[in-house]
Amino acid sequence: MKLIVLPLLCIGIYYLCGITGVLLTASIITASVPSANNTFMFATKYERNSAVASKTVALVSFLSVLTMPIMIALTQLTW
Repeated sequence: MKLIVLPLLCIGIYYLCGITGVLLTASIITASVPSANNTFMFATKYERNSAVASKTVALVSFLSVLTMPIMIALTQLTW
């Protein structure tokens, strides 16, 4: 959800606010970056299932390699 819904929502909101160009692309890259490291750190700190957290971090990081170029390409269409 974070890798697809949040960047698409941001593209729409930024576009409606008149934000385009490099600022739009940079903002969408920031919105597309996975925040998975926090998941593993909290799982470890609160002694939860850190093995599942680490696998989730790896999966989300891999998926972001696929979704980030798509989001960047979408921002290029709005220029």
